[in-house]
Amino acid sequence: MNDTTERSEPPDQPVPPPAGTGSGSARCHWCGYSLKGLADRGNCPECGKSYSPETVTRLQPWPSALKICLRLGWPIIGLAVSILLFGSGALVCGYPFLVAVPINSYYQVRSLLRRSLPERTRTVGIVAVLRAVGTTVCVIGLLAFLAPFLFFAGCLIYLSVNPDAFSGS
Repeated sequence: MNDTTERSEPPDQPVPPPAGTGSGSARCHWCGYSLKGLADRGNCPECGKSYSPETVTRLQPWPSALKICLRLGWPIIGLAVSILLFGSGALVCGYPFLVAVPINSYYQVRSLLRRSLPERTRTVGIVAVLRAVGTTVCVIGLLAFLAPFLFFAGCLIYLSVNPDAFSGS
């Protein structure tokens, strides 16, 4: 073969580099297919989506059960400690932990899913349904915890505008 012979591969297909180079442990952002040993840019062999060094994902394994419990449970642990330390005053001291439960849960689960699952798995099917349900539960929970404060603030504003609202005359 001489140097002027053309390749039989189409020009738009990436030529895999020698082993040990390329995207390393990178994965397709859409389907999670391992791009190890492939060119830095090209189309994913699994789903056909294009990839580049900017779009590849470095998926991480799920953390241990203990780490997940600590990440999700620190507000509940804080509430338990405040109840043990303050007894009847725990409602005032522990209320921030009650408010932190839905907020923390939303962000921690979102972070775990983004780091450990490819986009196709996160946005389609049962995982997407569970994400929507979880987000709804977190918002409702947050509103339930904040509702007494919002009601109390509304009453104070109403009374400051209408000081004679509850007078007998």
